[in-house]
Amino acid sequence: MSLINSLENKFGRHAIPGLVNFIAGIQVAVWILLKFQPEFQQWLTLSKAHLLHGEVWRLLTFVFLPGHTNPIWMLVAVMLLLTIGQTLEEAWGAFRVNLYVLGGIAFSAVGVLLQQEWTLDVGAMCSLWFGMSIFSAFACVVPNYEILLFFILPLKVKYIAMLGGGLLLVDLIDSPALRVPALFSFLNFFIACGPMFWRHFTQRTKVAARRSRFESAQLPSGSFFHRCAACGKTEVDDATLEFRVTAD
Repeated sequence: MSLINSLENKFGRHAIPGLVNFIAGIQVAVWILLKFQPEFQQWLTLSKAHLLHGEVWRLLTFVFLPGHTNPIWMLVAVMLLLTIGQTLEEAWGAFRVNLYVLGGIAFSAVGVLLQQEWTLDVGAMCSLWFGMSIFSAFACVVPNYEILLFFILPLKVKYIAMLGGGLLLVDLIDSPALRVPALFSFLNFFIACGPMFWRHFTQRTKVAARRSRFESAQLPSGSFFHRCAACGKTEVDDATLEFRVTAD
């Protein structure tokens, strides 16, 4: 039995069902609050300096920051987050989703604390990276799920996740100071979905090896299996010929 299964047997009853949906609801409440008090956002971001000064609530509140200020895009983001939460729970169960979310929060905090650049504020980016890690897990579970980009163009979520990963990689190449907190923010994704990618890779490798062995075992070009005893023709001469065994 794996470690995750063992933990689920012991602590599964304490899992919070609909945790991602709960986060989406809190994001809506925070979005409304920020419309009246925009400065309140400064109290929610994940900041190394503030954490070391005892503001430990930031370890949790950064996941409640909304990703958009526009009401339409905020509504779309919340609806997508509700879909993601339901899909992940159907695929993994409430306990594993809880573990994924809490792991993302913990790894993000560790990444911020390990960053060398004290003057660099990655609080808002940690919220973005956390959302990307949730979306990436969704793309792994249902890669062919389609959403309407700009409400018009149907696009599979696996391509959106790949595009987001590519843009993130460019940012990390251009900004070395972001590498540690960004990589830690995605550790939950690598731990949860890494084995899935590895199994897929090894399976494709095995299939390719079997295909190679099969093709190498085929008869050489020009070889034949049937030959007529009367005229000497084979299936190489005419693929439409039918060969039968005579009575003698």
